Amino acid sequence: MKLLSIFISFLFINFIFSTEEHQPEKQTSSKTFSSEIVSSYTISKPDYTIYLDIVKSPTQDVTLVITMKLYKDSYFISAKAPKKEASGRFNLDLGSYKDVEFKGELLEFPGSIEAGNYSYSERDMHKWRRKNTTYKQELNIKTNEDFKVFGRLQFTIEPRCTFEENPFGLEYKNGKFKFFEPGC
Repeated sequence: MKLLSIFISFLFINFIFSTEEHQPEKQTSSKTFSSEIVSSYTISKPDYTIYLDIVKSPTQDVTLVITMKLYKDSYFISAKAPKKEASGRFNLDLGSYKDVEFKGELLEFPGSIEAGNYSYSERDMHKWRRKNTTYKQELNIKTNEDFKVFGRLQFTIEPRCTFEENPFGLEYKNGKFKFFEPGC
Protein backbone atom coordinates (compact mmCIF):
# COMPACT_ATOMS: atom_id res chain seq x y z
CA MET A 1 0.00 0.00 0.00
CA LYS A 2 2.82 2.40 0.92
CA LEU A 3 4.61 1.54 -2.32
CA LEU A 4 1.45 2.33 -4.31
CA SER A 5 1.08 5.78 -2.68
CA ILE A 6 4.76 6.54 -3.38
CA PHE A 7 4.31 5.51 -7.01
CA ILE A 8 1.19 7.71 -7.40
CA SER A 9 3.02 10.65 -5.80
CA PHE A 10 5.93 10.13 -8.20
CA LEU A 11 3.58 10.13 -11.21
CA PHE A 12 1.83 13.28 -10.00
CA ILE A 13 5.11 15.17 -9.47
CA ASN A 14 6.46 13.94 -12.80
CA PHE A 15 3.28 15.15 -14.55
CA ILE A 16 3.56 18.62 -13.00
CA PHE A 17 7.20 19.06 -14.03
CA SER A 18 6.72 17.66 -17.54
CA THR A 19 3.79 20.05 -18.12
CA GLU A 20 5.83 23.06 -17.00
CA GLU A 21 8.71 21.94 -19.22
CA HIS A 22 6.66 22.40 -22.39
CA GLN A 23 5.23 25.84 -21.57
CA PRO A 24 6.81 28.83 -23.36
CA GLU A 25 9.09 30.81 -21.08
CA LYS A 26 7.47 33.84 -19.54
CA GLN A 27 8.91 37.25 -20.37
CA THR A 28 10.22 37.65 -16.83
CA SER A 29 13.26 35.40 -16.48
CA SER A 30 15.93 36.13 -13.89
CA LYS A 31 17.90 38.04 -16.49
CA THR A 32 15.00 40.23 -17.67
CA PHE A 33 13.13 40.54 -14.37
CA SER A 34 11.45 43.97 -14.16
CA SER A 35 12.16 44.51 -17.84
CA GLU A 36 9.93 46.84 -19.79
CA ILE A 37 8.51 46.21 -23.24
CA VAL A 38 9.22 49.45 -25.07
CA SER A 39 7.87 48.53 -28.51
CA SER A 40 5.84 45.67 -30.04
CA TYR A 41 4.96 44.48 -33.53
CA THR A 42 2.78 41.60 -34.73
CA ILE A 43 2.90 39.63 -38.00
CA SER A 44 -0.22 37.47 -38.49
CA LYS A 45 -0.48 34.63 -41.00
CA PRO A 46 -2.96 31.72 -41.24
CA ASP A 47 -0.45 29.14 -39.90
CA TYR A 48 1.35 31.30 -37.32
CA THR A 49 1.60 34.67 -35.59
CA ILE A 50 4.91 36.33 -34.79
CA TYR A 51 5.12 38.73 -31.84
CA LEU A 52 8.17 41.00 -31.80
CA ASP A 53 9.04 42.99 -28.69
CA ILE A 54 11.92 45.26 -27.80
CA VAL A 55 12.58 44.81 -24.09
CA LYS A 56 14.76 47.09 -22.01
CA SER A 57 16.10 45.94 -18.63
CA PRO A 58 16.71 48.24 -15.66
CA THR A 59 20.42 48.16 -16.61
CA GLN A 60 19.45 49.43 -20.09
CA ASP A 61 20.25 46.13 -21.84
CA VAL A 62 18.14 45.87 -25.01
CA THR A 63 16.71 42.52 -26.12
CA LEU A 64 14.68 41.57 -29.18
CA VAL A 65 12.09 38.96 -28.14
CA ILE A 66 10.39 36.94 -30.89
CA THR A 67 7.48 34.66 -30.04
CA MET A 68 6.23 32.21 -32.67
CA LYS A 69 2.67 31.05 -32.04
CA LEU A 70 1.75 28.10 -34.27
CA TYR A 71 -1.68 27.07 -35.62
CA LYS A 72 -3.12 24.15 -37.62
CA ASP A 73 -0.39 21.65 -36.60
CA SER A 74 2.24 23.86 -38.26
CA TYR A 75 5.93 23.49 -37.43
CA PHE A 76 9.35 24.74 -38.50
CA ILE A 77 13.05 23.90 -38.08
CA SER A 78 14.78 25.39 -35.06
CA ALA A 79 17.34 28.18 -35.39
CA LYS A 80 19.60 25.81 -33.46
CA ALA A 81 19.61 23.15 -36.19
CA PRO A 82 23.00 22.92 -37.95
CA LYS A 83 23.14 25.29 -40.96
CA LYS A 84 24.68 22.72 -43.26
CA GLU A 85 21.94 20.17 -42.53
CA ALA A 86 18.80 22.28 -42.48
CA SER A 87 17.83 24.62 -45.26
CA GLY A 88 14.80 26.67 -44.33
CA ARG A 89 15.61 26.78 -40.62
CA PHE A 90 14.50 29.78 -38.54
CA ASN A 91 16.78 32.76 -39.24
CA LEU A 92 16.87 36.33 -37.93
CA ASP A 93 18.66 39.05 -39.89
CA LEU A 94 18.95 42.79 -39.18
CA GLY A 95 20.51 43.88 -42.47
CA SER A 96 22.83 46.81 -41.71
CA TYR A 97 25.04 46.36 -38.65
CA LYS A 98 26.44 49.90 -38.64
CA ASP A 99 24.27 51.10 -35.75
CA VAL A 100 23.18 47.88 -34.04
CA GLU A 101 24.50 44.32 -33.85
CA PHE A 102 23.69 41.04 -32.16
CA LYS A 103 25.25 40.54 -28.73
CA GLY A 104 25.77 36.91 -27.73
CA GLU A 105 23.84 33.97 -29.11
CA LEU A 106 20.18 33.64 -30.04
CA LEU A 107 18.38 31.91 -27.14
CA GLU A 108 15.46 29.53 -27.74
CA PHE A 109 12.72 28.62 -25.23
CA PRO A 110 11.75 25.91 -24.65
CA GLY A 111 14.78 24.08 -26.02
CA SER A 112 14.19 22.02 -29.17
CA ILE A 113 14.45 18.25 -29.40
CA GLU A 114 15.45 15.79 -32.08
CA ALA A 115 12.18 14.58 -33.59
CA GLY A 116 12.37 12.36 -36.61
CA ASN A 117 13.82 12.36 -40.08
CA TYR A 118 13.66 15.32 -42.37
CA SER A 119 11.52 14.36 -45.35
CA TYR A 120 14.31 14.89 -47.91
CA SER A 121 16.87 12.62 -46.29
CA GLU A 122 16.60 9.62 -44.03
CA ARG A 123 20.00 10.20 -42.40
CA ASP A 124 19.54 13.87 -41.34
CA MET A 125 17.91 14.57 -37.99
CA HIS A 126 16.58 18.07 -37.36
CA LYS A 127 15.29 20.01 -34.42
CA TRP A 128 11.62 20.62 -35.10
CA ARG A 129 9.63 23.36 -33.40
CA ARG A 130 6.09 22.01 -33.03
CA LYS A 131 5.14 24.15 -30.03
CA ASN A 132 5.01 27.88 -29.50
CA THR A 133 8.59 29.11 -29.25
CA THR A 134 10.26 32.24 -27.91
CA TYR A 135 13.61 33.53 -29.15
CA LYS A 136 15.67 36.17 -27.36
CA GLN A 137 18.51 38.10 -28.94
CA GLU A 138 20.39 40.77 -27.02
CA LEU A 139 21.28 43.83 -29.08
CA ASN A 140 24.34 46.03 -28.89
CA ILE A 141 23.34 49.59 -29.78
CA LYS A 142 26.49 51.15 -31.22
CA THR A 143 25.35 54.78 -31.38
CA ASN A 144 23.28 57.39 -29.57
CA GLU A 145 22.21 58.84 -32.92
CA ASP A 146 18.84 58.12 -34.54
CA PHE A 147 18.78 55.14 -36.95
CA LYS A 148 16.56 52.67 -38.79
CA VAL A 149 17.28 49.03 -39.50
CA PHE A 150 15.31 46.61 -41.63
CA GLY A 151 15.09 43.11 -40.29
CA ARG A 152 13.75 39.84 -41.62
CA LEU A 153 12.60 36.55 -40.17
CA GLN A 154 12.96 33.60 -42.55
CA PHE A 155 11.92 29.96 -42.17
CA THR A 156 10.05 27.19 -43.94
CA ILE A 157 6.63 26.54 -42.46
CA GLU A 158 5.57 22.92 -42.54
CA PRO A 159 3.61 20.92 -43.52
CA ARG A 160 2.90 23.43 -46.35
CA CYS A 161 6.63 23.48 -47.18
CA THR A 162 6.60 27.20 -48.00
CA PHE A 163 9.56 29.51 -47.45
CA GLU A 164 8.37 32.46 -45.36
CA GLU A 165 10.03 35.89 -45.33
CA ASN A 166 8.66 38.34 -42.79
CA PRO A 167 10.24 41.82 -42.98
CA PHE A 168 10.06 44.39 -40.20
CA GLY A 169 11.58 47.78 -39.47
CA LEU A 170 13.04 49.03 -36.22
CA GLU A 171 13.62 52.71 -35.59
CA TYR A 172 15.61 54.35 -32.80
CA LYS A 173 14.63 58.01 -32.53
CA ASN A 174 15.18 60.45 -29.67
CA GLY A 175 16.28 57.57 -27.43
CA LYS A 176 13.15 55.46 -28.08
CA PHE A 177 12.57 52.29 -30.09
CA LYS A 178 9.65 51.78 -32.43
CA PHE A 179 8.78 48.96 -34.85
CA PHE A 180 7.34 49.90 -38.23
CA GLU A 181 6.16 48.08 -41.33
CA PRO A 182 8.72 48.47 -44.09
CA GLY A 183 7.34 49.87 -47.33
CA CYS A 184 8.41 49.40 -50.93
